[in-house]
Amino acid sequence: LHLPQGLYMVGVITLFFFVIIITGVIVQLKKIIKNFFLYRKDQTTRSQMNDMHNIVGVISLPYALMYALSGVILNLLILVQIPSVLVLYKGDLDGVTRDAGFYSHRSIASGESLAMPDLKSFVDNLARQNNTEITRLNIYAYGDKNAVFQVDGLYNTGFNESFTRYYQVSTDSYPSEMNLSENNAFARGLVILYSMHFANYAGTDMRLIYFVLAIAFCGMIVAGNVLWVVKRQRKNEYPKTLAFTRGATLGGCIGVITATAFSFFLERTLPEALNEREHLIEYAFGVVLLLITIAGFFAHKIRPFIGYNLITSGILLSVTVAFEWLVFGQTMIAMFNNGYPMLGYVSFALGLSAILL
Repeated sequence: LHLPQGLYMVGVITLFFFVIIITGVIVQLKKIIKNFFLYRKDQTTRSQMNDMHNIVGVISLPYALMYALSGVILNLLILVQIPSVLVLYKGDLDGVTRDAGFYSHRSIASGESLAMPDLKSFVDNLARQNNTEITRLNIYAYGDKNAVFQVDGLYNTGFNESFTRYYQVSTDSYPSEMNLSENNAFARGLVILYSMHFANYAGTDMRLIYFVLAIAFCGMIVAGNVLWVVKRQRKNEYPKTLAFTRGATLGGCIGVITATAFSFFLERTLPEALNEREHLIEYAFGVVLLLITIAGFFAHKIRPFIGYNLITSGILLSVTVAFEWLVFGQTMIAMFNNGYPMLGYVSFALGLSAILL
């Protein structure tokens, strides 16, 4: 959400997430071994939730460990960078990035025009020569003598090996000072972490597996919180902590659904020319989530609270789908016919979610 120091906030949360996973395994180790994949479908609801909590935890443990650890490294990399810059490089940040295999280009237009090559032919030739799949093209100072093309992609061989080239138009070359060596353990390791964290190393099937595991892990967390709350309610222990956990679980989990539906609605309906449009959507998501979480602390009847939020989310998604087909329907059909079906798929997913909610 582009919050101040949001990267490090997420890193700290991910660190707690990683610690919880490790401590959870230690605490539940005997039960995990004894009751491996045990699910008592004929027992009480509490027993079923407890079994679901354990089973999902076992199934998703490798994924959860990978996700948490890679998140900690990616978001709290500053913990490694600061000592390196201060001690080894004596404050030379550019030296660190250079030795780590990273280059950040800055182009200043000279004011002198220069003819540009055909972009499609350029990209196709580069992809064919290097056996890569080009995924991104950044252009600096287009039409100027100082124009530089940055091409990013993936090699078609190996495990998600990244490909980056900086092309200087005026010299028709790839200057060595821009194109650093690819045989850099740090840079390649970081790319692998990114790929594993965001499932960029495979196709849609792997992303679906990531999605299912993520949803299952969220369900495990909710089930664990509910079990903890129910157990403490019976013993009447820790009333303040109990109220906080109950409200945060109820409002936070349901609030994410409603806030996401509201954000989709705003994303489709707000005009493109609106100033700070993307930030407005982000703030709206945060405000709705906060309000519903606060409401969760005061909700005495849980089922109506959940029901009203789900119905509201379904209505918002239904209106969103109806609006985009009324306004952008012809454009979406044209894009689908020309080989760009993603908008149609997203619209179908939103409609299906509205029906399920």
